[in-house]
Amino acid sequence: MNNSTSCISEKLAKLIRCQTVTVRNGNNYSAFGEIHALLPKLYPNVFATMNLEIIGGYSMVLRWSGSDKTAKPILFCAHLDVVPAGEDWTKNPFGGEIENGKIYGSGTIDMKNILACLLESAEDLIGEGFIQKQDIYFAFGHDEEIGGFEGAGKIAQYFNENEIKFAMVVDEGGFIGEVNRQKIARIAVAEKGILNLVLTAKDGGGHASVPPEKSALGRLSEAVSRIESNKSPLVLIDVVRDYFAVIMPDCDFENLQELSKKRDYNALLRTTAVATMMQAGHAHNVLPKIATANINVRLMPGEKAVDYYGFVCDLISDLDVEIAMNVLRETDKISDYKSETFKQFCNISKEIFVDAKPVPYLMTGSTDSSFYEPLTDNIYKFCPFELEKNQFSTIHAADEYVTQKSLHGAVLFYKKLMQAKW
Repeated sequence: MNNSTSCISEKLAKLIRCQTVTVRNGNNYSAFGEIHALLPKLYPNVFATMNLEIIGGYSMVLRWSGSDKTAKPILFCAHLDVVPAGEDWTKNPFGGEIENGKIYGSGTIDMKNILACLLESAEDLIGEGFIQKQDIYFAFGHDEEIGGFEGAGKIAQYFNENEIKFAMVVDEGGFIGEVNRQKIARIAVAEKGILNLVLTAKDGGGHASVPPEKSALGRLSEAVSRIESNKSPLVLIDVVRDYFAVIMPDCDFENLQELSKKRDYNALLRTTAVATMMQAGHAHNVLPKIATANINVRLMPGEKAVDYYGFVCDLISDLDVEIAMNVLRETDKISDYKSETFKQFCNISKEIFVDAKPVPYLMTGSTDSSFYEPLTDNIYKFCPFELEKNQFSTIHAADEYVTQKSLHGAVLFYKKLMQAKW
């Protein structure tokens, strides 16, 4: 391990120790003040050179001025917040422990690793005297894990008010990994939309020894069962077809039903809906007056939330269950992955990660970069890190870690992107 990699690792460890956790209610924003104060100490060239704007109280926008004011700028995204650590950690989730070539902590993959590598790349280039052509912006939201409305949402509003549009936006997304015995770099050009449906069944309550024909909880359970059993139709959009064509050259596109039997593939082929929370009752012998359930829906590109809501309303119309719709994000537009911009992005990926084939990809998870859709035609969601076997399962979970080796490759990748003309 060289000194540069060790230095990046130590900086990331310090960022992990800032407990920038976001939840739906009751956030402690003092940790964001800590990370705001820490970043200029870790990356002095960046903060001495770039203009800083604080947006929404806690989000950051940095502008690195280029020499050609006629060139469209580019935007790099990261987010400062992390999810609550949860249970089963064997390491301190906010300790930033470095052990056996790994850095442990909440946010080491999602996504303080990208924050650290972006700033390290710019820090190096400024130190080397590099002067880029176009302006380069960095947007660091503070609430991506709870939707990004106060962070990226207000940053996008700031850009729009200042009439700033981008040649390219780069955010977190697909990783580098092995699929069907070949290494690929998943570069997401779109992501699925997110809809939450809250189902509520009501009843008069009373003693469980004298039940109604159908209890509130019984009707709610039947509604959930119908929604999960009545799956959306399978659909093969172009980007998924092109992804499958790379990872499975002999893919039988006429048999989508067979493909959908694999969990990961199923999520790429249809809108999915699954129950994630259910609440009812307070005692074993008392009928609940109210029973509620949350259905998390991930919408395929092109499908509208209101259409799926209508489908569910019809599906359970006879069960006397109320339905409330909460649209977190409509589906993304799909960036043109046949464009010269995408080809250049892929070429830089191949230059750094020589044994990983870049492929366009549909993200089934979510980011906050969709707020920037009106500002660019090219949003690429890519994490330039190769994950070890089973490492993906640590994201948002116990003992999340990133390898020190992978940090070095990410810095090289981002430096190449910043040096290129877009």
